[in-house]
Amino acid sequence: MSTISASRSIGGRPLGQVGYGLMSLTLPWAPVDHDTACRCLKKALQEGANLWNGGIHYGTPTANSLHLLRHYFEKYPEGAEKVVVSIKGALGPTREPTGIAEAIRASVEEAYRVLKGIKTIDIFEMARVDPNVSIETSIRALAELVAEGKIGGVGLSEVDATTIRKANAVHEISAVEIELSLFTPDPIYNGIMDTCAELGIPVAAYSPLGRGLLTGTYRKHSDIPTNDFRHILARFKPEAFEQNAKLIEAVGKLAQRKGMTPAQLALAWVVRQGAIPIPGSSKIERVEANCRVMELKEENWKELESLRKQYPVAGERQTEQLQMLEEELESMAHALISEPNRDDEVAIAKRAPLTSTGTVPVEETNLNLGITDLHATPTVTLRSSQISYVDTLIEATASFTDLSQYEVQILLDRYNMLMVPHMPFVSQRALPTTASSNMSSLLLKAVVTVAYFHDAAVQKTLVEELIQCIISRIFTDAEKSLELLQALLVLCAWYNPHIFTSSSHASLLHMCMALTTDLAINRDPTSCEMAHMASAVKSCGIPETIKTVNDEERRAVLGVFWVMSTVFTSFRKTDVPNWTPRLQKCLETLKKTALENDRVLVALVQSQKIMHQAVSQSLPHSSEALQTEIDDNSPVGNSPANSVAWTLLSLQRECARIATWEPSFLAHNLEGIWFCISALTSYLTLYNSIPVSSYLTVPFTVFAQFAYVFVVMVRASPTHFDGFDGTLL
Repeated sequence: MSTISASRSIGGRPLGQVGYGLMSLTLPWAPVDHDTACRCLKKALQEGANLWNGGIHYGTPTANSLHLLRHYFEKYPEGAEKVVVSIKGALGPTREPTGIAEAIRASVEEAYRVLKGIKTIDIFEMARVDPNVSIETSIRALAELVAEGKIGGVGLSEVDATTIRKANAVHEISAVEIELSLFTPDPIYNGIMDTCAELGIPVAAYSPLGRGLLTGTYRKHSDIPTNDFRHILARFKPEAFEQNAKLIEAVGKLAQRKGMTPAQLALAWVVRQGAIPIPGSSKIERVEANCRVMELKEENWKELESLRKQYPVAGERQTEQLQMLEEELESMAHALISEPNRDDEVAIAKRAPLTSTGTVPVEETNLNLGITDLHATPTVTLRSSQISYVDTLIEATASFTDLSQYEVQILLDRYNMLMVPHMPFVSQRALPTTASSNMSSLLLKAVVTVAYFHDAAVQKTLVEELIQCIISRIFTDAEKSLELLQALLVLCAWYNPHIFTSSSHASLLHMCMALTTDLAINRDPTSCEMAHMASAVKSCGIPETIKTVNDEERRAVLGVFWVMSTVFTSFRKTDVPNWTPRLQKCLETLKKTALENDRVLVALVQSQKIMHQAVSQSLPHSSEALQTEIDDNSPVGNSPANSVAWTLLSLQRECARIATWEPSFLAHNLEGIWFCISALTSYLTLYNSIPVSSYLTVPFTVFAQFAYVFVVMVRASPTHFDGFDGTLL
């Protein structure tokens, strides 16, 4: 248990030797349901970890640390006086530090609004110091808010010793948050720990487990998940990881001898330095273990120090660019909700290419806004260490060749982190993992194009360039390749405002269909022209060439059917070619594999086949039989609730149910009408649960299907049952 000591206190409240970081509980791409999160929070408090560290940017504007804390303290109000809450904020809509008084006030006011009457904000930290505003100016603004009772104290995050002294001279600093671990001992040597000790400022240590290196989870490089952002961090690169694994192994052996986990030993080392580690986890057993830190005896501390010298850490902590990327991944939703500037009438001028150095001016007029206005700013203004920026007076004209390898890598990581889970028709193995792998790859260009959603002007140029490249390779070069088909699928799968008409989108889909035919992967080989020609050749004594469809091609076939059928049935177009023989074979083959994306794709296609069958059939069709097939084939219950797969599968299932029972309206079948309305209600509940901030990472098919659902809603609106009013749909 984390011992609460009067020697560590904030605002007169004693603190446990270990705190709790809340970031992992509200990640926008992997949110934890409130009940699970509350169990973790309750366990942390029971174990004495009463310093809770969250952020306004840990999640979306409507689902972040603040909303989770409100939910928890409404459920357990007795904990409000026991917990010291530290909240980071003062970031703009694209995560740039906003250190001017107006922006700081707007951020604090938003946090205060969410927690008002429920829990005091004991400490408010600027997540990062604004380099364009003096620290004294920012601290004076926070001091005013302390005087007004909006916050209890002022904290600092990611600062050096000089900044700490300057800030503390303006107003007493309640806490300083920095990275400290066996892998990042820098604050011990750069004066930060000494300065805080001199001034009596508690230190909260984030990433005390070396971003997972010291948990014992990653013992070899292959243990790191394929799409994990750690792959781009220097210490997780294969050559560096090999060296760092030596220290990991040595720490693990020492921990085993002392009856601790590697994480507990690493946390004990941080506590020994005089800091309060704030590890985060969404697993209750890890929360409990992390809080139960034992005292690190002198001989153990010396042995750890010896191991650190014997196995020096390889790889820099993180460059400014990698730090910005990590923060981008922590809460991408803030960039997603910033509406791009789509005004095509703006005066056109060539912008300077993005470089890794230089300063991008930030207009203060964009920051002198209330929090609502900040999120409504129509222009995405990013710093030079981010992907790009949009100046309000110019329109960007960048092409793919203008993008640096670093920019492409960030976009690729964004795609792998946020969009791949929605795209099961291209396996993870087929996707490029690094920008350097093949900068000329058409699939890589498609990935970069759809991931560039933060800048409408640049994305428009990239879309035009990609479509021109696809058309040239199809009609000029007569190319027939799986990569070409996959690139088309990626382009068709996401909502794209730059494919201006539905006919353009339909044309791209027809290209997908034509490619599957040309590649001879759309139908059973025995019934396609290629097989007939091969049989004829064989009759002349020449061996027959048999077309073998591999797993990547199978996924592509099912992907084309899913996207195409979803869009077509949404607009009641039932003239979709019947690919049943090949589809059935693809489904049966992929069912046998163990990949999660295969299971998701198979389920989506099976459900869509049922929906297409229901929409295509003449009345009356066998609704009960189709309903039984939906229930038998749905793996929704086997997917984690609120996961990406669960949402996609649930929406697809309810849409298939709606299509199955919709004919009941014309047949005046009251039972069927009730089933249809029930499915409509479930669909709308699921659809409304998708955060607006996630729309740009949700497949286009979800929104296309809604067009069909909306038509059925109109049909159902005059319907009334006991306890149900259809006009409320």
